Amino acid sequence: MDNPVAASAHTDSPADSTHSHDYADLLLRVSTGAWQVKTVVVLREEQDGALLFDPDTESLMAINVTGSALLRWSPTGITADSLASALCACYPKEDPQAVRKDVIAFLAYLSPFMEPMAP
Repeated sequence: MDNPVAASAHTDSPADSTHSHDYADLLLRVSTGAWQVKTVVVLREEQDGALLFDPDTESLMAINVTGSALLRWSPTGITADSLASALCACYPKEDPQAVRKDVIAFLAYLSPFMEPMAP
């Protein structure tokens, strides 16, 4: 399976944080609730993935094809469970727990470009 987290970024990733408690809190937040790409973020599709640009912070991030597809997959909100289920359906030989862990890491990686969906 193509890991969407394995992408280059031109922004500070939460995974780079030396504050493991803060990162643990971030993982908990992104593993619950529905998320969406911030409305100000520009998502530009590329042949090998996509670029996300936040004009408010001038942050730029590249994600691979799998990550790009995951962002477009659910217009009603991105949840860790829905993405993990979709990936497990596409890759039935993969360990569901490992897939969910990768999805949560992906959402944490994208967190500077995401916001919670309104209830």
